[in-house]
Amino acid sequence: MPLRHQHRKRRPLYSLLQTRQLGDNVQEGDLNRTCSSLFSNFQSIYTWDPTKSDSCHHGGIFNFDFSPNGSLLAAACEGHSVLLFDPFSHKLVKEVNKAHDDCVNCVRFLDSRLLATCSDDNNVALWDIRYLKTRLHLLCGHTNWVKNIEYASDCGKLVTSGFDGNIFTWDINSYCDGAIQGQKVFSHKMLMRSKLSPDGSKLIVSTQEGKIILINNLDLNHLAEDMKEFLPQRLFTRRVQRDSSIIRNRKQRNYFEMINDWPMGNGAGDIASIQVHISNC
Repeated sequence: MPLRHQHRKRRPLYSLLQTRQLGDNVQEGDLNRTCSSLFSNFQSIYTWDPTKSDSCHHGGIFNFDFSPNGSLLAAACEGHSVLLFDPFSHKLVKEVNKAHDDCVNCVRFLDSRLLATCSDDNNVALWDIRYLKTRLHLLCGHTNWVKNIEYASDCGKLVTSGFDGNIFTWDINSYCDGAIQGQKVFSHKMLMRSKLSPDGSKLIVSTQEGKIILINNLDLNHLAEDMKEFLPQRLFTRRVQRDSSIIRNRKQRNYFEMINDWPMGNGAGDIASIQVHISNC
């Protein structure tokens, strides 16, 4: 913004950050010297260079996740492998070669010792970080690349989604009793990614049409049952608000709605990543 606008009253830094996170328009005078200085002085503490070791075969890093206590950083790698770093010493402490038969797309810590991974080999794997020579379980159910892993800790269910257009839940509390059976709870052929809200009350699904499906009052135990009436081709029409057969009461469990009201000229294409903003307001 022109310097002549800098005499306007400056908003608190928290307000500026919240505006950026919510995607609101920047007000005149916000791009002042303080704000510009803050964001221009971010510097990395450490950069891991695989070419300086014998670990360059891992390829690109597609995803990463911190353990609950922050003592480990896990990375999902293009080269079918998983890397574990100590974020304090900046050292690579463990590597799992051939963790999958194809690219590892996502890693997710479920607790301080249990790690889940998913891959383009269509499978999901569970690992105990104390013994990584063999995986605990291989979860088979998807028929195409698996791209996302979420964990609903309140009910002990793993939530996975893939390019087969399906979302599965897995009751990992039963993994000690044998094979874990997955349940298909949602299906849409244009599905790209899925995300649980931090409090577990919502499931957000992005699509190749540039639309977002929001499932409120989430109840994973009954999601498959409630989604029997879900017809995306009807949900994505202007008639949706008048069609009571596909719009559930907002107070009911698993109430779903569609978001596609992007600003004029900013229509989304494939939505390949989702992050949920946590507001204290």
